[in-house]
Amino acid sequence: MRRRDIPHSQNRIKRKRKIILWKFLAILFVVILVVGGIAWGLSRPGLRIARIEVSGNSVLETDEITSFVRKEISGKYFFLFPKDSIALYPKERIENNLLDSFKRILSLSLNTKGFTALSVTINERKPYSLWCGEILVDTDVEEDALCYFADEAGFLFAEAPHFGGNVYVEFYGPLYKTGTSISSPGIIPIGAEFLPSLEFKTITLFRDLLGRIGLNINKAVAKDAGDFTFTIREGGKVLLNKKQDPMRLVSDIESAFRTELGDPGDPAVRKQVEYIDARFTNKIFFKKKQ
Repeated sequence: MRRRDIPHSQNRIKRKRKIILWKFLAILFVVILVVGGIAWGLSRPGLRIARIEVSGNSVLETDEITSFVRKEISGKYFFLFPKDSIALYPKERIENNLLDSFKRILSLSLNTKGFTALSVTINERKPYSLWCGEILVDTDVEEDALCYFADEAGFLFAEAPHFGGNVYVEFYGPLYKTGTSISSPGIIPIGAEFLPSLEFKTITLFRDLLGRIGLNINKAVAKDAGDFTFTIREGGKVLLNKKQDPMRLVSDIESAFRTELGDPGDPAVRKQVEYIDARFTNKIFFKKKQ
C-alpha cells in the first residue's frame, strides 16, 4: 500500500508547487502593474516640477540657484520614479546641498506651488565685518590683503572687494574650528568661523561700547590667552581680554580716560593715546604718544 501511495504524494507535491508558482507570478504581476502604474502616473507632466521660482536673493544669481535645483531633481529613482515629481522631489537633500554649496545663504525654505512649481525662498547673510588674515602686518589692507565678509556670528561666507575707508571693522587672528593655519596660498577660508558665535558677539559688543564713548574701532586682533588688541581710528590701541565683562570694563575705561586724558569724544584727545591697557583686574594703564 505504501508503494502505491508514493506516486500520488509526488503528484500532490507537484500540484502544490505549481499553485505556489502561479500565486507568486500573479503577485509579481500585480506588483509590476501597481508599480508601473504609479511610475506612469508620477511621470505625467501635470505632476512634475516644470517651474522653479527663486526669491529673497539679492547677491546670488537666480539662474545659478535655478540651475542647481534643476540638477538636483534630474534623473529617476530606481530608473522608474522621476525625481522632479511634485510628490517625490528630494526636499531635504536640496536644502542641505544649497546651504553647503552657497555659504552666503543663511537659511532657506522649499515649498510647492500647485503641482508643477517649486518655490525657493532664500535669506542671505549680511556683511557685518571683515576677516583679513591671521596676522595684522604693516601694509595697506586696501591694496595687499585679501579679506572675507563675516556675518554677525563671525561666519566667513564670501570674498570681499577692496574698500576705501573704514566701511567694515577688520578682524585678524586664527580661525575657529580649522585646527591648522590657513595662511598658505590657495586655501580658501569660506565656511570657517573667526570665533565661536557667543565669543564673537562679546568682542563686537566691546567694539560697539567703545564706539559709544568715542573710541571708534577699525581693527581687532586676536592674541594669545583670549587677549584682543583694538585699534582706534586715530591710531591708538585698546588692550583687553574677551573674558572680561564688556559693560563694566568700558565704563571703567571711560571714567579713567576722562581722569587721565579728558573727553574721549574729542578727536584731539584721542590722538594723544598710544595705548590703553585694560587687561588687568581693577587696573587700567594709559600711555601717551611722545
